[in-house]
Amino acid sequence: MVTGWAATVVLSPQTQLAAVLGISTPDVEKALLRLETSGVILRGKFTESRQRRTEWCERRCWPASIALPSGNSKANRVRHLGGVYEWLFRWQHVVPSSQLLGERGLLEGLRQLQGYEAPANSWERQILARRVAKLRP
Repeated sequence: MVTGWAATVVLSPQTQLAAVLGISTPDVEKALLRLETSGVILRGKFTESRQRRTEWCERRCWPASIALPSGNSKANRVRHLGGVYEWLFRWQHVVPSSQLLGERGLLEGLRQLQGYEAPANSWERQILARRVAKLRP
């Protein structure tokens, strides 16, 4: 049930979803954590909410669910999306100052990319090399 809701809306907070589904909040939280671990959903702060609670969103729907700032000017949208992509590149450790280090960094990078599909020959030379500084094949 939680998977179906995550595919259509940004979920926040878990207590509201639990009330709608008629199940306990801890059960909803466990389901959300399982879905996050399997790579189906992402946890973050995706909408402009006054309370800034943790939200959940299906991985494939994430860019479409981002709330744009008030005002429909093209400049506002570009600035906002630029900030989103800057955050995304840092979170993915692609920006040189945010790269991971050593074996622990490699493991963290692999955990973060768990479930991502890519050709086997691109993992070392392209995907991991951009995320882990001084990666040795």
